[in-house]
Amino acid sequence: TIVGAGNATITATVTDGTNYTYATKTATYSLTVGNAAMSGSVSISGTLTYGSTLTAAVSGLSPSDASVSYQWYTNTTNSTSGGTAISGATGKTLGLTSTTFDKYVYVVATATKTNYATKTMTSSVSSSKVAPRPITVTAGSSTKVYNGTALTNSTFTLSETLPYSHTASVTMTSGSTITNVGSVANTINTVTIKSSSGSNVTSYYAITKVAGTLTVTNATISGSIKITGTNTYGQTLTANTSSV
Repeated sequence: TIVGAGNATITATVTDGTNYTYATKTATYSLTVGNAAMSGSVSISGTLTYGSTLTAAVSGLSPSDASVSYQWYTNTTNSTSGGTAISGATGKTLGLTSTTFDKYVYVVATATKTNYATKTMTSSVSSSKVAPRPITVTAGSSTKVYNGTALTNSTFTLSETLPYSHTASVTMTSGSTITNVGSVANTINTVTIKSSSGSNVTSYYAITKVAGTLTVTNATISGSIKITGTNTYGQTLTANTSSV
């Protein structure tokens, strides 16, 4: 008896000496059970932008309890041939980093189970290269009452928290200042994004700049007026505005 893939040898011996000259006959047969076939396919989903995460999904796997391992690849061409394995990228998900930036991505899933032939499944290559991550940087707005000094505002907000602990800084244009009553745009000049180690990673982002507004309003004049003089015909009254 043989269960599972492998080989077995059967030996049969026949001996009969009755009414015949004693003779022994032996026959040997080999039995082989091959590995059964597995079926299934793998696909990837997710947004193809820097800092996003792709997920591999195996479907139609039979038997369903087979073990599955993964290896992610990048490629400079739109193909699953000749790609480069990403070191350490052996999980079901893949974070898109500088390693994958401006490259195509695909995954190879390998299913294994005792008594079954190993099944290698390759996804389609990504529909496009990994693109810069879109973010919006909005300049701050401020309002104050006129006091003779310039109004500026170098604050800003981001449309999202940057991935991988990246940080942003901005500079404003020289025209983003106002002293007298009125309004001007608070316009962003440059945006710089750096990694936690200080490297400039601005190129991994597609940046949209939104201006704020700087407004100076009228100040309030305070004080009082007094009239001095003799309140009789022929006399002169004087308005005193010294307290204004």
